[in-house]
Amino acid sequence: MSEITTLPQANAYFQELNQAKKNRTALNSNINTRTAKLISFLRKSGPILVYRDDTATIIEAVKKVSVKFDKALLGSIVGMPASALNPIKIAELVESGKLSAAQVEECQYEEEDYKLKMRKAKKKEIAAFRNKK
Repeated sequence: MSEITTLPQANAYFQELNQAKKNRTALNSNINTRTAKLISFLRKSGPILVYRDDTATIIEAVKKVSVKFDKALLGSIVGMPASALNPIKIAELVESGKLSAAQVEECQYEEEDYKLKMRKAKKKEIAAFRNKK
């Protein structure tokens, strides 16, 4: 990469940089859309055998459950802004009796999401998929 020495070079470099950012955004959007479609198909049909660079690969949609915490709800319960609530402040409120552990539990919820899982297929699995069809 050459050094930038003039204003026109800086302008051209800046334009290329912005174009690269736009391309990256479009590519990420395309990847996310295709991944969502593939996960939807895998949820209906189950794991499938595909080839990735001449390597047999099993892909499947795996459910991931994560526990989330709603600070906005907790903030409305105690009358504080959500931005002021951090783990230490929440612990202090519980210790002082202004907040109960049950109220903190109310603000937790589970969120499930499906992720794409890929792994190398074993010989038995390859044979099973071939015999399936």
